[in-house]
Amino acid sequence: MDIIEVLLTVCLTVVGAMAIAFTNFYLEGRKRIRILFRALYDEIKLNQSIAQKLLKNRRSETVFELAPLYTLSYQNIRITGELLILPEKLRMELEEVYELISAHHRQLPAVYEPIPRDRGFYERLENISKKLEHLENEFPKILKFLR
Repeated sequence: MDIIEVLLTVCLTVVGAMAIAFTNFYLEGRKRIRILFRALYDEIKLNQSIAQKLLKNRRSETVFELAPLYTLSYQNIRITGELLILPEKLRMELEEVYELISAHHRQLPAVYEPIPRDRGFYERLENISKKLEHLENEFPKILKFLR
């Protein structure tokens, strides 16, 4: 009887430890997802406000006021693979917006050269602003914890 009790105790201890580890892994994963998406949502709101400010001050800004838009949270969430949680349509819109932001960053140095090359710069910025506003409204509908 002693050997059966020892084996049963060992098995139950191992199963209990595995259950605790799985629960901890699951809860930490959910916490990580919330942190990543909240950071992305805040980045979208910040980029939208920067784009609105740049559009409002069209041509009155100096090189130092021409702020770049942020992409760090998007890169972090893309690297972790958590974008797959989003519906495909929203994910495509998000990727499209960040491609426009990347094009914005590539053109930024050329805007204030002696001969400015700003063709399409403000139109793209306006397009970015509209799409970011749409994403800002759609994210809380999809991700309940952003409400």
